[in-house]
Amino acid sequence: MGITSSIYIFYIQFILASDSAAISAGRSYGKQLVMLSEVVSGPALGRPLALHFDAILPADLKWAVLSVKSVQQTPHLTLTLGLNQSREWQPQQEAAEEVHSHVLSSSSLLHVVLWLTPRAEILRELWAHWKPRNLLLFSLGSSLATDVLRDEALSGVNKLALIGHLSAEVKGDPDAFGVYTMLPFSSTGVQLLGPWSRDSFSSWEALFRDRFSSFEGYIFQIAPYVDYPPFIYRPFVEESKFPSKKYGRGVAVQVFEAISKKLNYSYTITEMVGKWGAIENGSWVGILGTMARKEKNFTISGFYINEERLSGFDPSVTVGRESSSVFVPSPKPLPEWLSIVRPFSPTAWASFMVVVVISVFSMATMERVTRGRNRSVSLAAWQDMPRALVAQSIPNLPVALWQRVFVAVWLLGCLVATAAYTCNLVSIFTSITYPSRLRTLQDLADSNYRLALLDNGGYTVRLVLYSKGPLYQKMRQKLDLFSSIDDAVTAMKAGQHAIVAIESSSQFSIMRQMKDDEWYIMEEKLFTGRTVWLFQKNTAWQHKLDENIQQLHYFGLIEYWHKVENLEWIKAHLGNKDRQGSGRDGPAPSLTLRHLQGVFYILSLAWVASGTLLLLELLTHRLRDRLPSLCHC
Repeated sequence: MGITSSIYIFYIQFILASDSAAISAGRSYGKQLVMLSEVVSGPALGRPLALHFDAILPADLKWAVLSVKSVQQTPHLTLTLGLNQSREWQPQQEAAEEVHSHVLSSSSLLHVVLWLTPRAEILRELWAHWKPRNLLLFSLGSSLATDVLRDEALSGVNKLALIGHLSAEVKGDPDAFGVYTMLPFSSTGVQLLGPWSRDSFSSWEALFRDRFSSFEGYIFQIAPYVDYPPFIYRPFVEESKFPSKKYGRGVAVQVFEAISKKLNYSYTITEMVGKWGAIENGSWVGILGTMARKEKNFTISGFYINEERLSGFDPSVTVGRESSSVFVPSPKPLPEWLSIVRPFSPTAWASFMVVVVISVFSMATMERVTRGRNRSVSLAAWQDMPRALVAQSIPNLPVALWQRVFVAVWLLGCLVATAAYTCNLVSIFTSITYPSRLRTLQDLADSNYRLALLDNGGYTVRLVLYSKGPLYQKMRQKLDLFSSIDDAVTAMKAGQHAIVAIESSSQFSIMRQMKDDEWYIMEEKLFTGRTVWLFQKNTAWQHKLDENIQQLHYFGLIEYWHKVENLEWIKAHLGNKDRQGSGRDGPAPSLTLRHLQGVFYILSLAWVASGTLLLLELLTHRLRDRLPSLCHC
């Protein structure tokens, strides 16, 4: 009984001691706790909290912080830094599931670090485990140490503020507190926003100022794929009118230049050759390799998004849309002399001839019925009726009304037939006719073409090499890898390869080496998706470029620049090259004797036939004249 009473008395004393310690801590740090309550109920109202306590923080002070009413009413979780990130749910926290859902959204969660003495190793541990986007450093002690805001561990934080004593700056009020932030692109660095007051910092935007409103002339190191028209390519004409002539030009440069004027930065572009970027032997290579090694800040070349790239880099908003297409050499066009018979199909020609024979035979029969069995009458019908097929009038119309009705129907039919033939013939003369072209990926896999693929570490080559399915397996069986687009185009000109590549940039390289009627783009695309710029992971200022890219899209400038750069590239590289007949630019081709050779073939045959008949008639007359003399002999 005595032992039980002693334990009970000790337990009561422990509770009283804990309460008294919390009360004592509340008195010692009363002003700091009031400010914390004003922050949680003011600018941070409605946001879930992650309270990070320094491991050396006294237990009574932790208890006092958790006893703040506004903290208790806000969904939060508590963590202790310096103890291997042990996580414990706050005992009085009532909305665990709600907190968990907010935790998953880093843009809404506010991380609050509470310490007595600022220490850089705490920030590094916080970044390693949480990588916060919104961070408030709250100093409960008298030590300010604003230099921690310059620590590399905070370089990826978007919203950053520190609340601490102003004793060193404000001599008149040793108990005053101030709000600080870090401007990474400013020469001043750490900046005092002002003494703390609830009215001055009543909103989220007031407490967490925009740290990236200006980049203060910072020089970015950019890694692009330069030979990538129309997005970025080397300038050739009117370089003096283009501000970034030493770097190149293109849609991406236009966009980047426009944003630079607003955010006040400059840049250096290093021409990249080789691969776009892929993981080889456990390391990134190519353009993305320079970013992974932090040699470059980001790239303005358009990248497709895949899981591998998302694991190492952060994508921007959509910059454009791209397609991985198949470029196929055009088959040899059909012989031009066939143009005279191509307006109708063989079946249509056969049907037409049958109708003509039946109609003329019917008319000859009618004439024989009405005018008697006269051979000349029947022959006249066979001579006159076909005249309508070549837009000639019939000289002798029949007398009977029912025969005239028949002739009227015949003339109408001839009008329709000749009009259809003429229109189709005109369309054949104005566009080149080819045998059947490839339209689908299955057609490509079943064809005799080998596939030319650029081994540049891009998304297209990895899609073909690693996609599953019988179609891709069949395509890989006749795959040839090339180091450059020029080598692939050379293989395509030989007529044995079809190129699989990015449509917008690759077609310019093909246009430079081949005539427009020597190739075409297959209708079915290998892949179509959005392209983005890629940044180093957790780039704090990326959202500033995203916002401006979206604005340029909204006003249609990116689409406009795309059209302009297409025309500029063609003007610079192709000049006045004759591009007629491509079906993409320019007027229809002029008719030449080559197009009309079918007509001349028929004319030649008619001359041969008429000459043969003339010779036969001459021979017949001579034989008739010589027969009487032979008989007298």
